Amino acid sequence: SEYRRQYLLLQMVLTYDKLCRDALDKGADMQKLISIPARVAIGRAKSVPNDEYEAVYGQIREDMNTQIKEIIAGGEDL
Repeated sequence: SEYRRQYLLLQMVLTYDKLCRDALDKGADMQKLISIPARVAIGRAKSVPNDEYEAVYGQIREDMNTQIKEIIAGGEDL
């Protein structure tokens, strides 16, 4: 349903915010956090077809977690 989609999208945005705040507390670079590919994907998430959004949103969440963890660990620039 449209409400489920909106809920998942909002949850994704709030998760990004929480992960970034936690990363900043651990000394992560703000510009790197803002520049992760998952952030761009979140911005485009509303255009995902209805029959694909749950899978795509799940992948974005996984990517977001991985990309932010890499920044915290001091990994390569994304």
